[in-house]
Amino acid sequence: MVLRRVVRARLAPLGIAICFFVVAAALFAPVIAPYDPAATDIMNSLQRPNLAHWLGTDDLGRDIFSRVIFGSRISLLVGGIAVGAALLIGTTIGVVAGYFAGIIDNIAMRIMDSILSFPALVLAIAVAAVLGAGLAAPMIAIAVVYIPAFARVARGQVLSTKEQEFVLAAQTVGSDHRRIMFRHVFPNITAPLIVQASLSVAFAILAEASLSFLGLGVKPPEASWGRMVSEGRQYLQDAPWLVFGPGVAIFLTVMGLNFVGDALRDALDPRLRM
Repeated sequence: MVLRRVVRARLAPLGIAICFFVVAAALFAPVIAPYDPAATDIMNSLQRPNLAHWLGTDDLGRDIFSRVIFGSRISLLVGGIAVGAALLIGTTIGVVAGYFAGIIDNIAMRIMDSILSFPALVLAIAVAAVLGAGLAAPMIAIAVVYIPAFARVARGQVLSTKEQEFVLAAQTVGSDHRRIMFRHVFPNITAPLIVQASLSVAFAILAEASLSFLGLGVKPPEASWGRMVSEGRQYLQDAPWLVFGPGVAIFLTVMGLNFVGDALRDALDPRLRM
């Protein structure tokens, strides 16, 4: 039923199609890309888009289309792992804090509030700067930023769910706290967490692009959309195609994920069910 509602939602099919093509490009990048993304050819540097190079070449003669295709791997990997880690840690904190309440809830939420007090991108930059450039840095930085969001969503849902009759029945028959939290409470709070995760992946991809743009992402010559935009900005007036490819890739991917996230939110909202 949820899948049917998602497919029928406005713009959801477009979002699903975009996500499908981006994931397919990441999985089959070696087959789709016509050139080695790291291969340089100085004699053919800064070529305009043509039949041989669909999106042109950069200042080192590397094929931009091939680098955009391989760059999807970095964006999806960082976004997926970072949001997955934030979902796991944040949900665990939120479930425990909401279930036990009291001093545990106060301590956990004050820690989350302290993280939220920093602007998200500034905090991600600070964490990535401490860890240094590399693939792990943006993953950890983005995960740290998004843990409070999942913790707050999970806590809010647990506070209302733990008062339901089925939870009280489980307590009456002697079920331990761990079983009640993760066998009875958690399955009933997954819907908002799924929506939060789908929307967070889009923002995580933007955050990864921002960190790579600032030189805090993957190291050269690894292809990354944010780094490609950063490297192409100095040629923006003479060779705008250097930033066009990765820029459009970021725009379309984030737009597609937002469409899917909005559709999931509407499909899982019981107030909108007919």
